[in-house]
Amino acid sequence: MPREQILQAIIIKKQPFNEADEIITLLTLEAGKVRALAKSVKLGTSKLQQSLQPIFLNNVTVTASDKLPKIISVQTVNPFSVLQASGDRVKVWFVIAELLNKALADEQPNQPLFALVVDYLQFLNTPNIDEYVLTASLVKFKIQFMELIGLQLHAPSTDASETSLQFSANRGGFYSGQPASDSRSVNPTTWQAFNTLKSISFAAIRNQTLETTQLQDLVNSFISYQLEREIKSERFLDQ
Repeated sequence: MPREQILQAIIIKKQPFNEADEIITLLTLEAGKVRALAKSVKLGTSKLQQSLQPIFLNNVTVTASDKLPKIISVQTVNPFSVLQASGDRVKVWFVIAELLNKALADEQPNQPLFALVVDYLQFLNTPNIDEYVLTASLVKFKIQFMELIGLQLHAPSTDASETSLQFSANRGGFYSGQPASDSRSVNPTTWQAFNTLKSISFAAIRNQTLETTQLQDLVNSFISYQLEREIKSERFLDQ
């Protein structure tokens, strides 16, 4: 990392460090996932405190050090105020933040992934998102996310026989043929929802009527299998 650098960044995790400091985990456009030290940020006199908040899109200036880079200034670009005011949308963000933190290696730039996250935050910041659209949009995000980190869900051609489709996390997704030990039969509506969500924008989900209950479960099982860990924030989505 250069001696001093401005990073376009989204805060995905904050950890207390020493008495007044925090370690901030950032998803950045320029450097991927980065951990940086915010000195004295918990003090009332800190100029960084107001902007170093989860979900905020910021321009963060960091300077290199022997250990963690140090945050020296922050400029807020978008606080996503509508999103922040909705408890249900904040729960969705916690799932996304945990997924980013657990799935990504440090300092591996992925500009298409950063663009996907910003696009999804902008969608979550729009008014009047009902529960169905919120759930379907999260499934869409996960499908695209896994693809952008090189763990794309396998799918046969769209003319495959819908009645014979199976899903196996061990085999990497959807397939036709002999069942695997963890295979599950796929409903035709689930297959339709998968292909539709892959091809449309987040905003266009509002115009669809898709059955995503099984698809959500299948995608979550695939993520848990690939990452070898559970996304614990999922537990709070229905609370």
